[in-house]
Formats: sequence, structure tokens, C-alpha cells
Amino acid sequence: MGSMHRKSTYSVIKAGVLGLALVLGWAAASAKADVIYSDDFTIDPGTAGSSGRVGSTVAWTESIRGTTSSTLTSDGTSAVFTHVGAVNSPAAYTLDRVVDTTGYTNITITLTAHQNSAASYEDAVTNSTDLLMIQYSLTGSGIVAGSASAAPILLQDIGVWNGVHDTTGESSSPAGNNSGNPTPTATAALALPVGANNNNLFKIRIEGKNSVDNETYWIDSVVISGTLIPEPASLALVALGGLAILGRRRHGQA
Repeated sequence: MGSMHRKSTYSVIKAGVLGLALVLGWAAASAKADVIYSDDFTIDPGTAGSSGRVGSTVAWTESIRGTTSSTLTSDGTSAVFTHVGAVNSPAAYTLDRVVDTTGYTNITITLTAHQNSAASYEDAVTNSTDLLMIQYSLTGSGIVAGSASAAPILLQDIGVWNGVHDTTGESSSPAGNNSGNPTPTATAALALPVGANNNNLFKIRIEGKNSVDNETYWIDSVVISGTLIPEPASLALVALGGLAILGRRRHGQA
């Protein structure tokens, strides 16, 4: 009798472990980050279309402030911010869009960009500060095309593009002797606050600033990722699967 009881207890424990492994395996698979939206800018950002885009075919909202002869377009591989006009005449280029994150959590953004190595990128007021930055809104408001925004800044990289948050630049002497980084360089996966989760009003802005001819930023790609929020029905099915395994084990011992 004691031996049978020990075998029954062992079977119950084994079934429980198996059920737990099933749940943990499902949870691990669910935790994999999925691409919600991405764009490699093979088409002009201001043009709707599916080429190079995942998640939405809607165009970005483009704008240029300052030197209006400067250009924002695609060269077939990147969105290109090119300064055209007088020296010390700042231009600001913005790409805005809403990204619906409904059904996702743990939202992150990865931006890849590079610069013109033949140009210099200022980190001081000599010719105005050159930079790339990412801003966001959790309500869809506060980011308006054609206007500077006070929305929260997720990343700001002044001077030479290194893909890291840098609010001072390289501080060369004299300022402006910093050759641009011609190698496409990605940021880390930049984490958004929890308010970006499961949010159909989440909005981002990619902004570049430059002030001298030939100072150019190439935006190579942007990827917004998140973890799919499990549906209650899926959790219930996993739980039922574990109970079914346990029930079969008990029936086999009866």
C-alpha cells in the first residue's frame, strides 16, 4: 500500500511539473518581442505605401522648419535630411506618426542612422547645435507638424551620431570640427514608459537639426516592437491542458 501511495504521489508531482513546464514554455514564447511597426524608408516618408514598411502603409507627416530650401526625401534606402542654404541658418526636419500599440506591452524603439563624413557636426552654438532626437506622446497631442514640440524626449544625440543619449556632444575645439559618422549605427532598444503599452494614440517624432550645407542625416530604419498581451482565453487553454495531464495521470493510477 505504501509503495502504491508513493507511486501515486510521484505521478501527481510529475504531472504538476509537466503542467508547470507547459505554462512556462508558453509564457516564454509569448514574451518574444514582435515588430509592431517598421520602416526602412525605401519610399519617401510622406508617401503612403507598403514598400519597406511593416504594420502600416500610412505615410509619415513631414515638415521642415527654418531653411525652407532644405530637403526631406528618400534616396531609396534612407530618409534624408539635407541642409541647403546659408551657413548658420538652422533647419529642423520632423517625421511624425501615430503607432497603434493596442494588444502589446513592453514597447521599444530602435533607430538606425548615419551622417555625411565630409561635413562637421556642431555641439555648441557656433553654427547652432546639430542633433537627432526621438520624442513621443502618449495621448497623440503635443506633436504638431511644422511646430517645435515640448513632448518628452526619448533620445537626443548632439554632434556626431553615436546612437546614444548625449546632450552635450563631443566638445571639440573649435566647435564644429567633428566629422560625421558615415556608418549606419543603431540605438539600443529604447524602452518607452508603461503609458505607451496597449495605446492606440501613441505618437512618435523623429527630428533632425543641422545648420550648414552638406550636413546630412540619413535615417536608415526605425523599428517599434512590443510583447503581445496574452488573451484570457489563451491562458485558460493552457491551464486546462495542465489539468488534463494531471487528470490522465490520476486515472492511470486508479
